[in-house]
Amino acid sequence: MRGTRTVRALAVATLVAATVAVGATSGTAGAGAPPILRDVTTTDDVVDAEDGVLSIREAFLAADASPGPDNIRLQEGALYELTDCEGNLGLLDEGSAGALIITGRGATIRSACSGGQVVRTELGDVTIRDLTITSDDLPAPSAPGLLVYADTGAVLLERVSIANNTSTNGSGGGGLWAQGDGGITVRDSVLIGNTATNGGGGGARFDSPTTVVRTAAVGNSSLSYGAGLLFESDGTVYSSTIAANDKGNIGGGAGVASFGSLVLRHATVADNTGPFSHVYAADLTLAGTIISAPEVATELCFANTITSNGQNYSTSDCGLGGADTKDGPDPMLRSPFDNGGNTATVYPSEGSPVLDVVPGDDPQLFSLDQRNLPRPAGPAGDVGALEVQPCGDRFTDVAAGQAFCWEIGWLAAAGVTGGQVDGSYGITAPVTRASMAAFLYRLAGSPPVEAPEEASFPDVPIDHPFFVPVEWLATTGVTSGFGDGTFRPGVAVTRGSMAAFLYRLAGAPPFAPGDPSFPDVPPGSTFFVPVEWLASTGITGGFGDGLFRPGAPVSRQSMAAFLYRFADGQPILPS
Repeated sequence: MRGTRTVRALAVATLVAATVAVGATSGTAGAGAPPILRDVTTTDDVVDAEDGVLSIREAFLAADASPGPDNIRLQEGALYELTDCEGNLGLLDEGSAGALIITGRGATIRSACSGGQVVRTELGDVTIRDLTITSDDLPAPSAPGLLVYADTGAVLLERVSIANNTSTNGSGGGGLWAQGDGGITVRDSVLIGNTATNGGGGGARFDSPTTVVRTAAVGNSSLSYGAGLLFESDGTVYSSTIAANDKGNIGGGAGVASFGSLVLRHATVADNTGPFSHVYAADLTLAGTIISAPEVATELCFANTITSNGQNYSTSDCGLGGADTKDGPDPMLRSPFDNGGNTATVYPSEGSPVLDVVPGDDPQLFSLDQRNLPRPAGPAGDVGALEVQPCGDRFTDVAAGQAFCWEIGWLAAAGVTGGQVDGSYGITAPVTRASMAAFLYRLAGSPPVEAPEEASFPDVPIDHPFFVPVEWLATTGVTSGFGDGTFRPGVAVTRGSMAAFLYRLAGAPPFAPGDPSFPDVPPGSTFFVPVEWLASTGITGGFGDGLFRPGAPVSRQSMAAFLYRFADGQPILPS
């Protein structure tokens, strides 16, 4: 079963910001004198030396005139819209002299500049961390969302989200175009929804040898080679997901393409679409990788030489060897989902043939999976980017084979729950309204919440342990509390309220119920529409006696099943 529910939409998850040590970068940027720290203090796109504040453009101009290294640090969670474009370029024009570090701390840059956003150094490295680059809701530039050049140095992108950018020129690179004479590294990052309408590399184009680690390229499109990722030179992809990208009718690589050597190690290349090959390379090396497609017009993989280091899985030949599975059945992969960590992964369904197929002592096991967790988590390893820990190994009261074991294991893997302090999950305990708020907040990616001057509910004050999740529910309209103004965090969630929470979290989609599915939730009852919506999407089938029991409390094990079905097929990513 692959992505069967498409009617639900979850809240956008933001990139998780992390504390970054000043000067901690690759190559020359971390050597010698410490970087000059330039704290951007305004989101206005201005150049005014007399206003007493530092804009992002002023910071880049100062860095351009500096011998470097420079560290431009943006305000945490701030949005910068670049509209005052110098020479049609968004950020730093060519000519900067030294190494450059840009730390975003969860900030977002949206560019309306026709030349895209350009970051260039002549004598040093470029490091970009904790930043979102998007042209969403603004006129699309003719160039990629972000162009990065390090003429004599290296490029490092870490915990960067590049989403919904469009390139219309023939060079490609819809989201990112990068070149670094010292090599390029992209890790713990996301490239989603980017488009190259007249070239290759819908998600990214790399002109220098590049290593991609724990990164997701999802839902990108291009006219030609490499709808997800395009390597003009050699490329190495570790513990990463390349999925649901779409390529036009020129060249190969609906998922990934390389005009040099390409190494895929513990990668998942799945459900990409387009004619010709889905993986294209001059020379291809595979280890512990899944390559799967719903349909293939010609071949799944195309390369001059294909080397298998063992334990690969493909749904077509791909030139694999004896230690591999080729022409295998559907690997039963779900759509990209945030299973923990900074990037989306493709989660196998229970019963997938790619689970626990690699011997635990196999030398091809990569040390970390896409969530940055050690491999293997169980007695054997999984093929692909994500290691799925057996559900029976997580909690003391959840054994393999018992009801809802898989769903509870998924909830823990996705970081939605950590269980109880005694090591149990608490399968039969009721879900409180506070816990429900926490579940939904984490399911949506724990987005930043601007703290109000006073709490929305008197019984959930600012110092309450669930204050942030409850405030997020209130600000997003998922809940308004009770008529007396309280939230009642310790009260058990009823099945009817649960239906309402999930329906609103999905955006309260237009829905016209037909005949009632359950006799105890008739037309006109408070929860009729949410419950019928849950039934129509397959999230619930009620009880064996045909009832829904809207007033009954929701157990924690049932909540795991509801959330698992709700999230099935829905990416928790910038959209």
